[in-house]
Amino acid sequence: MKKLFNLQNFIYLTVFATPLYLIKFKFFNVPMNILDCLMIITVFWWLLTKPDFKKIELFLLNFKYTIPIFLILIGVIISTIFNDNQLHNWGIIITWIILPLLFGFIIYLTAKKQIIVNNILQTIYYSTFSISLVAILYFVFDKTTYDHRLSAFYLSPNYLAMCLAPGLIIAFYNLKSSFKNHALSLSLSFNILATIILLSAIYLTYSYATWLAILGSFLLIFSTKKPFFLFKYFILFLLLLSIIIVSQFNNPKFQNLINPINNSSLISRVAIWKSAGKILSNNWLIGIGANNFQEKYLNYQKYFLPYPEWAVPQPHNLYLAFWLHCGLLGFVGFLWLIILWMKRQINIISHSPDQQQKKLASILLTIILYILIYGIADTPIWKNDLFLIFWIIIFAGIMLKKSSLNKSI
Repeated sequence: MKKLFNLQNFIYLTVFATPLYLIKFKFFNVPMNILDCLMIITVFWWLLTKPDFKKIELFLLNFKYTIPIFLILIGVIISTIFNDNQLHNWGIIITWIILPLLFGFIIYLTAKKQIIVNNILQTIYYSTFSISLVAILYFVFDKTTYDHRLSAFYLSPNYLAMCLAPGLIIAFYNLKSSFKNHALSLSLSFNILATIILLSAIYLTYSYATWLAILGSFLLIFSTKKPFFLFKYFILFLLLLSIIIVSQFNNPKFQNLINPINNSSLISRVAIWKSAGKILSNNWLIGIGANNFQEKYLNYQKYFLPYPEWAVPQPHNLYLAFWLHCGLLGFVGFLWLIILWMKRQINIISHSPDQQQKKLASILLTIILYILIYGIADTPIWKNDLFLIFWIIIFAGIMLKKSSLNKSI
């Protein structure tokens, strides 16, 4: 029983339970959710293990990721102080950024073996598979949006797609390994089933940006591993894109993209980006704070034609979101972190003799590439569970062993 009831397994439980951020309540009038509680318990449990803070301090001083992460934190704090001091905004900083960051760092500090990275990824896989099963039941019982898109218990189809995408990426790699290693029929059957269910759920969201981002991330990762075959993968990408266009041609959502009307998602996005760009031009140094985009967006209405969409909590672009919420410091920190991290994964894929390590680095890099590509059209990080998954992926990539790699990583 003691072997089951330990910090490492509780971390897996928290990762699996990321959708529980939707279950909200108030504790002494402080808004909270189940995921917050699980992360807080993890932090206190880790503190009870009596970690050596002197060693941690020394480690951080020599940790090449400390400065970019610090820039993100100090950027969002400064931006919020200079823009709005409301308690709710500080709650956003704690639950969306600080707690997920601490959780990812604790995973890094407590992990002793590379197998932990694989276990974390498989936990995400099983979690998203479970979500997709529930989502399919919503579809079976005709519980969809007004335009017949699948959203399940999430706020929108795009949110559902964003949550499932990392699981589908992991599913493809699992399926590839099952075929390559001639896995037992039960394991292979499960991976085939999970891939079909995840793929079906994401398809039924009709989140075109998610579809393209997943395809684009695989195109980039394959070209990274086999650059001479880039043309072959590009042709495959165009073929899949053509299939998507043909299959969706009569869908009203797709028709709105090629023949835009006033209330189409494309027109709304363009209006949001224009407004966000104007806001950024006037707040480029310190940003607008952690949770102020909706208010600023409405205040800037006077500079534009009437907005097609009024309820817009995020700028629908990852890079605009980081710059606006965290100021120039935070935005630089984010880009710095991503560049350092991606360089490490590419070096692992290119130089590590450990095939398992290369596979894990490939999965992690594909997920981050998906986030970066999807980030052109939406904000796939700025939400409780998505920020948690982001920091888990970042620290999982840093956790991969350096023993067989050059020192520049």
